[in-house]
Amino acid sequence: MSRFADCLAKFAILIIEVCLAGSVGLCFYARGLDGVTNNEKHGYLIGGCILAAVFVVLNMLLCCFWKQVKVAIAVLDATADFFAATKRIILPSIVYFVAIILIVLVWFVAVGCIASLNTITVNPSIV
Repeated sequence: MSRFADCLAKFAILIIEVCLAGSVGLCFYARGLDGVTNNEKHGYLIGGCILAAVFVVLNMLLCCFWKQVKVAIAVLDATADFFAATKRIILPSIVYFVAIILIVLVWFVAVGCIASLNTITVNPSIV
């Protein structure tokens, strides 16, 4: 991370941009498919317009605050250099990561066990 902080940060921004642009395109593409009802077409149009607005706002913010983004990337680079130079900081981060993964896995198993206790039926008065 300390060697590639600038590249990784710019790559993350690029991935966000590509995902937003792809989502906009997907919404407008799905709107034109056969078998899509009018309500779904309307929903795809609204979703595509909202995603397009988010894309435009994100690009405007990146253009307006590019100096601040560069400073943030420099801070990230300095932090990565500090972490690389101070090896004892790495161990708590790894231990914390492993502990969280174990807790999440135990939680998934617990939710699966609880969900399997009874059959799940739909209450017709709610639907």
